[in-house]
Amino acid sequence: LSSRGLISGYEDGSFKPDAEVTRAQAANIISRTFDLTTDKEEIAFSDVSDDYWARESIGEVVKGGFMTGFPDDTFDPGAAVTRAQTLTTLVTGLNIETPTNVQAALDRYSDANQAPNWANEKVAAATAGSQVVNHPNVAELNPEEPTTRAELSAMIYQALVREGIVDPIESEYVVKP
Repeated sequence: LSSRGLISGYEDGSFKPDAEVTRAQAANIISRTFDLTTDKEEIAFSDVSDDYWARESIGEVVKGGFMTGFPDDTFDPGAAVTRAQTLTTLVTGLNIETPTNVQAALDRYSDANQAPNWANEKVAAATAGSQVVNHPNVAELNPEEPTTRAELSAMIYQALVREGIVDPIESEYVVKP
């Protein structure tokens, strides 16, 4: 992903794989990774100023249907994006279909009951679409935990595999449908 210019490290040469990803950072990476259509209307968020570093990326992912804001017209760009939100973002933007048996897909996770109800169908779709990467325990989704840079990288890579852009990498941590 780094060689494709999609995810970069820091000036000190580190990657910081365990660092939490903010909503603005996720928007920036997603906007660089996927060809975004502009099916949706642009929304002016009250907490994203005209000179905010990720304003353009946020607008692109919203218009492209990957991300949305909140009912109070905010985007909350500095908030950590949870794993459930990351999976929802990818499933929504890539139009991954929900499986007919949502509960069966969720039952493979020991902590599925911790996922917010609004995310269940999207998490099931992500599972069926091989988008979920769980490390160190493949049976733990950790849906409310912040997504790390390593996790986002793995999920983005799986999305690119699904799109036929990169070859799959075998891993025991990719949840099989």
